[in-house]
Amino acid sequence: MEKNLHTIITNSGIIECFPEGLKDTEGNLVYAETSAVIYYNNTIIIASDKDIPEYSHTFSFPYSCINNAKGTIKQKELKYLTNKTILDSKKIEDFALTLDRKYLLAVSAFDRYDSASSQFDTYNSLLCWHVNDEKNVRVVSPTSKNGIVSSIGLRNKLLQALEKYSGKKKGEYFKIEGITIIPDNRILFGVREYGYSYGKFEYVVLAISVSFRFVNGIITLNDDFCVVYDFNYKNIQNIHQPVGLSSIEYDSLTDRIYILTSFECEKHSIGGYIWELKMDEFERKLNPRLILGKGGDTLQFFNKPEGLAVIDKETLFIICDDDRILDYHRSVGKNYFKRHPHQAVYMVVKVK
Repeated sequence: MEKNLHTIITNSGIIECFPEGLKDTEGNLVYAETSAVIYYNNTIIIASDKDIPEYSHTFSFPYSCINNAKGTIKQKELKYLTNKTILDSKKIEDFALTLDRKYLLAVSAFDRYDSASSQFDTYNSLLCWHVNDEKNVRVVSPTSKNGIVSSIGLRNKLLQALEKYSGKKKGEYFKIEGITIIPDNRILFGVREYGYSYGKFEYVVLAISVSFRFVNGIITLNDDFCVVYDFNYKNIQNIHQPVGLSSIEYDSLTDRIYILTSFECEKHSIGGYIWELKMDEFERKLNPRLILGKGGDTLQFFNKPEGLAVIDKETLFIICDDDRILDYHRSVGKNYFKRHPHQAVYMVVKVK
């Protein structure tokens, strides 16, 4: 039987995502709500699930900045991705890297749509580009409506997979927050919420699989969408909050899947946990193991961890999305880091 991995936070700090005091066109303060992260070519790329006016919701910086940052990665270190297809896509929730490390995928939440118009179509986007050509970004499975190009056609396929698995209609609302690529040319979509509406759903830790192929450098999804993993965390000791999947990542170096879960409860209570299991255990639908703290206790984050990237076989990078919460009115422990609206909290953890 595999034993629980242990981890320590070896580095943490904040990223200045845009200038302090930035406001939107209506005069409202803009918040950094970073939700997605990936590591490739010694580079970290991060996306916020809210627009950042005048700049971009997606940016990158050299990983070496972390060791030189002394706790703060300055805005001057950031490179904003300004490709129109990226900018037009709303609410990017996660990234994935093909196993040959040549192509990047970015997925949006797929959590809203309007059959009568195209106003929410770009919340339903799956993007792909070569790691060395961020100016040539393609929409996967594109559909054009009223001049808006999106992956809205994938929404029904994801929903049908959920309905087939559950055996009944639980409503047409769901939210994607994770994506990763696993062996045999399969994509996993991580589902966080599923139910009748934004106000009536359950938090879940589900994965939908679909196979894919590349044709002339263009990724094409097949029609074999199906739920392949469903983790019921409710009977796990020491988990007292309703958690949902916030990121899923396959580590080809260790043949392991990491699952990041987070919670957002009343009274501004937020936080999360990291889980892991080997690929063969995932295929057998076994429960993941909690990654524990150095002393063997449950490791709980008190910021809301939303994105996870594998740096090497022992190092993970975590980006947090605390929504609009800046501080707690209570003592929350050593795994909590304060920030301002223009900043995002990151952590580097070692696992063994």
